[in-house]
Amino acid sequence: MTVTDWRDDGDTEEATEYERANQAQWMSLARLLRWDYNASAGIGAALSQVDRVTIDGPTRDLEDERVAAAVLEYNGTHQNIYSEGPSQGLRARLLYETYKPFKTRSTSYEGEIYRVDLNGYLPFGKTVLALRGIEASSSGITERFELGGTYHEFYSPIPLLNERRLALRGYRRNLPQLRGEEIRLGSLEFRFPIADVDRHIMVPPIGVNRISGTVFYDIGRATGNNFAHKYYQGVGAEVMGELRAGYLFYLQVRGGVAHGLDDLGETQFYLRVGRNFY
Repeated sequence: MTVTDWRDDGDTEEATEYERANQAQWMSLARLLRWDYNASAGIGAALSQVDRVTIDGPTRDLEDERVAAAVLEYNGTHQNIYSEGPSQGLRARLLYETYKPFKTRSTSYEGEIYRVDLNGYLPFGKTVLALRGIEASSSGITERFELGGTYHEFYSPIPLLNERRLALRGYRRNLPQLRGEEIRLGSLEFRFPIADVDRHIMVPPIGVNRISGTVFYDIGRATGNNFAHKYYQGVGAEVMGELRAGYLFYLQVRGGVAHGLDDLGETQFYLRVGRNFY
């Protein structure tokens, strides 16, 4: 829920209008598990609903998106026992989404989405060179893709459906030059260890496991009908800490600085949960 309007009586502020967002998804996978790789195929569906609620007034529907999806994935990555992420191998994912089966009156979207994700990892001693490439396009009327910001979806064996936002560090969100029906995005990261802290307290059982660093280079473009097909580049560095809870569960937190190299770029300082790509 996001407050969009409020009333200020001098002593307190009272919300008079807010946007309410609901998202849900389901996906079923058939998986092939092997010692050196695994593969999966699946189908699913997702919905995203946004409405605007006026206190003591009407509720208006702003968005009602529903998609069906199919996914194929190959994962041949491996992780060293002391590594904070994949350290070698290749992962590839092909995702198809369509609005057609669930088209509603409240949305004009009725097209299809095609997306390919490729991630590769090359070890060099105690360091890792990580590469990512994303190519996505659409046909028909769909929600446009958007590059910018430092947020990126979390990786899991089940992909996040109906997600059109992709991080391009060093550029802010909502730039028209970075929105389009097709996007191309690449990242190169040099990851290295800083310290193996491995310190915890017992009550409550929380602590810090590892601290690592990353130097990165991002490049991306969005293709639309109203602007030139220009690539935008960003560079920066991040420090990542691995927080532990209960000695078993962990949460990766990263802080960084990014700088956009082109005319739309800016210098960004940020603190985020999760890494830019896994």
